[in-house]
Amino acid sequence: MARLNNHYELALESLMLRESIAYLPIDETQRAPVGTLKLKNPDFVIYCDHAKHLILEVKGRKVPRAGSVNAWATGSDAASCVSWQKSFGPNFEVAFAFIFQLERGAGHFAFRGREYEAWLLPARRFIALAHRRSAAWRTLNVRSADFRLNATPLLERLGVSAERTQFSAHRLDEIELLGTR
Repeated sequence: MARLNNHYELALESLMLRESIAYLPIDETQRAPVGTLKLKNPDFVIYCDHAKHLILEVKGRKVPRAGSVNAWATGSDAASCVSWQKSFGPNFEVAFAFIFQLERGAGHFAFRGREYEAWLLPARRFIALAHRRSAAWRTLNVRSADFRLNATPLLERLGVSAERTQFSAHRLDEIELLGTR
């Protein structure tokens, strides 16, 4: 279940409800036992008719600064994703959902007066592209150029029409420009 103080997860959950997307929120306060490991739980399981089901780890970020997409996660998040993929199997795709909060009305969905963009990056691609962001914090980062080449709009992946969301393929560039104002 979305954390009540995490507006990124709440916004995504509200969007899925509004668009009648079948999903299961996961209780993040518990750790899933997988063998001898206790993994961090994902945020959502999303059931798709037209593609593999999704296991989502939501990463909420404010508008990135110019030239940066700010796509980072912890090493623990990445390790959990690998284990989830093994546990859930080939009918599921584990992915990071990067939800960007925009300062101005440039988002393609809104929740409680805030505008958002949602981008999907499969965990396997994130791990392949990631480099160390901070050794002390054990974080990994995907460079902006790599993110732009590999991320896809989450709503497109979920089959939500572009007309309803007013999505633009150039939105990432627009987001970066907003960060400079």
